[in-house]
Amino acid sequence: MEKGKLDPPPYQMLCEIEELTGFNVKKIGDEIVNSTDLIRDSEDSSTESKMDKLILNWADETEFFRPLIEKLAEKYGITANFKFLFEKRTGFFSSEQVITVRNVAAQHPNNPLSEKDKLILETHAKSSKLVWDKLTPITVMKILSTFYHILGANMCVWKVPPKSIQDIWENFPENPTSSELSLTLDLLLSSRSWTDYVDYQDRKANLVNELKNGKIVTIYGEGATGKTELVYQALDELINTGAISFSHLLPITFKNDSQGEYSDSGDIQKVNLKGWDQKSKFHQILDLLSYKLPSPPDDGGDVDERMSRAVEFLIKYNVCLVIDNHETVGAMDPHKPLDAFLKKFSDHEDFVNSNSRIIITTRIRPDSTRTGKAIPMLYLNPQEMQELSKKRANWLAKRNNNYSFHIPLQAEDKSHWDDLNTWLETELQSELVKNFAGHPRVVFTAVFAAMFENPERKPLKEIIRGQISLATGGKSDENVLSGLMKYITSNSISYIPELERRHEAIANLAMLHSFNFEDLIEICEQHRIDYSVLIRNFEDLDLIRKTGEESYSFRTKYHSEELLEYIDEKYGLPQPPESKFEWWSKKLKLLKQRPLTWKTVQHLLVPPPPNVPSAIIQEQFAILSLTKLHPRNTVEIFTLLRQMCIILATLSKSETKYQLLGVTDQPSDLIANEESFRRFCAGTINNGLTGIEAHISESRSIKDDQFKRLTIILEDVDKVPFPDAIDGTYKQIQDQLDSLFSQVCQRSPAYSQETSVPLHNLWRISTEKDHPDVSLFNIGMRLLAKTGQNDARMIFDLFRYRICVSDALPEPCSSDIMNPLGLYLWNNKQLILVDSTKIMLDKLGEDSAQERIFSIFSGVLGNIQETNFGFSGVLDDGQVIHVATREKPQVNQIEARFQILNQEPSPDEEDVLILQCRLLAMKELLPEKHEQSISKSPEHSVSITVLTKNEMFTILNTIHFTEVAAANLFGSLLKKKLEEKGVTGSWKDWRKPHFSDKEEYKIDTIISQLSEGLWTVEYRSSGTAATIVRTKRKESEDENAGISEIINNHMSQSRTDFVQLDKTSRRKKSPLIAAKRGSPRRSNAVVKEEE
Repeated sequence: MEKGKLDPPPYQMLCEIEELTGFNVKKIGDEIVNSTDLIRDSEDSSTESKMDKLILNWADETEFFRPLIEKLAEKYGITANFKFLFEKRTGFFSSEQVITVRNVAAQHPNNPLSEKDKLILETHAKSSKLVWDKLTPITVMKILSTFYHILGANMCVWKVPPKSIQDIWENFPENPTSSELSLTLDLLLSSRSWTDYVDYQDRKANLVNELKNGKIVTIYGEGATGKTELVYQALDELINTGAISFSHLLPITFKNDSQGEYSDSGDIQKVNLKGWDQKSKFHQILDLLSYKLPSPPDDGGDVDERMSRAVEFLIKYNVCLVIDNHETVGAMDPHKPLDAFLKKFSDHEDFVNSNSRIIITTRIRPDSTRTGKAIPMLYLNPQEMQELSKKRANWLAKRNNNYSFHIPLQAEDKSHWDDLNTWLETELQSELVKNFAGHPRVVFTAVFAAMFENPERKPLKEIIRGQISLATGGKSDENVLSGLMKYITSNSISYIPELERRHEAIANLAMLHSFNFEDLIEICEQHRIDYSVLIRNFEDLDLIRKTGEESYSFRTKYHSEELLEYIDEKYGLPQPPESKFEWWSKKLKLLKQRPLTWKTVQHLLVPPPPNVPSAIIQEQFAILSLTKLHPRNTVEIFTLLRQMCIILATLSKSETKYQLLGVTDQPSDLIANEESFRRFCAGTINNGLTGIEAHISESRSIKDDQFKRLTIILEDVDKVPFPDAIDGTYKQIQDQLDSLFSQVCQRSPAYSQETSVPLHNLWRISTEKDHPDVSLFNIGMRLLAKTGQNDARMIFDLFRYRICVSDALPEPCSSDIMNPLGLYLWNNKQLILVDSTKIMLDKLGEDSAQERIFSIFSGVLGNIQETNFGFSGVLDDGQVIHVATREKPQVNQIEARFQILNQEPSPDEEDVLILQCRLLAMKELLPEKHEQSISKSPEHSVSITVLTKNEMFTILNTIHFTEVAAANLFGSLLKKKLEEKGVTGSWKDWRKPHFSDKEEYKIDTIISQLSEGLWTVEYRSSGTAATIVRTKRKESEDENAGISEIINNHMSQSRTDFVQLDKTSRRKKSPLIAAKRGSPRRSNAVVKEEE
């Protein structure tokens, strides 16, 4: 610096300092002049660093300067220990520290630094443990600029000098440049080791679009699914393309060390917070935003004021506020300050004009009242899983260049990855399995295991299949996957609201793992808990999935078992009440000990006939045979039976028998009573199976968790080598086993992630043991439409063989259970053309009732259009048909015979089904000149919309049926009846004006109102269409006369004269319709239409 460049202090500035500090103007001026003379005369002011040293020494020695800075800090809302700030050598503004911090802020134009150097300086300053939480780089520059301004050295800092100290503090150019926003973003992005982003579901495009069109977005989803990465991707596009102009980018995270990064090998690495501003409480965000306004708050402790100021900052400036991992502080906060903050922001009068954006990530689904758009984090689809696997393999290979991989996935060609994609699309059927396998970390873990931990050289898809099996079966053994699932689930579990009060009910549901609505109600009522709130909490945290109309399941076994472990560790598991099963519970604990002792066994003996067991054992056998399964004893009963199977299997081999009994081959009490002990074990199994069968026979269906355990027991008991010495008990057990197997097959639950393995096991046992068709078909049909292509084809081939070689159709072939076979054939149309398939379908068609799957009918089909595998058309009654065949009609109308394979709802019209059929025979009809239709012409017809509810039911009641699919009744059957009577329009046209309310729109409500209890609606199984059942039937010659009167009355009136009957009088309008209501006609189970 050249000597003589310091300006004398202006009088206005001296008055400004006097007003703030109370010091006399003359005293202030003298100190400044003396200081400037010393600096001007100094030989050590040739460099900036030396100049800084001189100025800082002066600041520490000047009497008024420290009070001035303290008053400025107070005025502008800065809290800091100024005594510490000005300590020589150690203070923030000591000459030892100033070189580090003076050029941190990009606005300081003196000796501009590169972006890299700025980062180095800022990192160094932070590592010096300075008070950066109190002083931002901007504040540092304001204080330094005040030094220079007072000493008249503005030219060293500013191109355009400030007019006053107030000008420095209120008009300092704080708005960062776009390069600085990019710098902040680059700092965030540099914290990642994995940068290959995969997105075929438009996650990024959707988020960018939401941010362009809205101001608040919440991204929610399970841990480690990529929520933060999605934010990175969206910000990268918005900031670097300038799509939205921001003045501030404020990335704030509540992530802590327990939420560190999960490695492929199963280690939890320390959380990387590079670029993030870490907070522990939500109000700290309000403080941060509040203090960024130029004027200080009046009362720093007032939450409402801080929130208002924070909102004002968002309105005044263009801020991009990112709040990451909000669930860490938000899950347990009943006051919901974030929601209050968002609402206050959106309610501001200038909200529409604001250019600020708020992005929130959380593991918890936000409440419906949350302001802004809520976006669920989508799991990977099969194509993304395949692409991510390929990229991860290449990434691992580059980082481990010299490693000898078990399987070098990085070297696989395109055909390998295409095959993986096909396999994933085929195997991942249920929503539960898709969501588990589609977790990015599950993919990473599978690839890592295939390349590094795979001495057996299993293909990648087998590794994934094994992971799915582990997730389905639970985590009895520690493995990399169990560590991953613990990482994913543990934090979510801790966010369950009111866990302490509700832990017993939650533990009971976790013990079930899969539960239906009745279980939920029973358990919640027992503990006085609102079941709807509890389910909502589970769904918000992505802990459960709905598996049916009234059934739920925890997402994987890891979720339910981790929840039980957490509750057990924190509160202890609920203890079941004392019950008659207590004796068995105590014996089970003793029988698990190894080796068994005579003290344990001596009271568990059953002598050979004609002797009888002791009274205690007889009583306990009776209790076991009568015990009902419920959440608290299910596991114990199945464990008891498995333990009996293990003991009998061990006793059957000499090399293991003595280890179990803890004796040598020398005579002993245990050896002498071995057969009596075996009889006890066999009797336990026999009575246990009796009790289970009795319970299942009274149940409508078997719960998923019970079903899985049952299949294990069936297989275990079937493998037990029962010796002939156990008298007739072995025969009883075999009979019980066959009967129970049949019951399990008939009542087995639908295919799901939970039931996949048990269903496959039952299918294997059924085929190996050549079980009756009723068991085989029940299980096979559940698997046919859901399992992989290879397994499905084997099932189909066996069904086809059984049906073709049988003289009479197997028992299940006449029931709806065979419907999946028709759907399978429709989806695999090439099989329909195979001769053996035709034979099977012909036999099924001979026995099928009208309107059922596989039934055969004839009709004239018009309006024919060619399709990919056949053609489609419309029957005379309006029924739409799709036909699978290689024959293509050359005319627009044919007369043909069809066989129904499947039905599906029409995409164009509700309550109408499309029939998907096989073509049996066809005759082309040439166009003819038809006589004028005898049906009523439009001028003599009446619109369906003018019919009252009473009149519509009268017409419907003339359609003869005992029970009929709702879609058929309101579709083709009603249409035919209306055409006969000269009524135009469809059921859909009539229903809209008569049942406009959404609640009334349900088929149950419509039937109830129309029939007044004379008809009922049934749903034969979960997910099936509605069936209308006639409970009473009116057979009267007056019916047709009544309908004719209705139509004639409407034809004779103009539409303006017509008045609909109100609800109270609609049954009194037409006396001729009050026909006698007799008993139901005995006819087929479905439609029996009478000509």
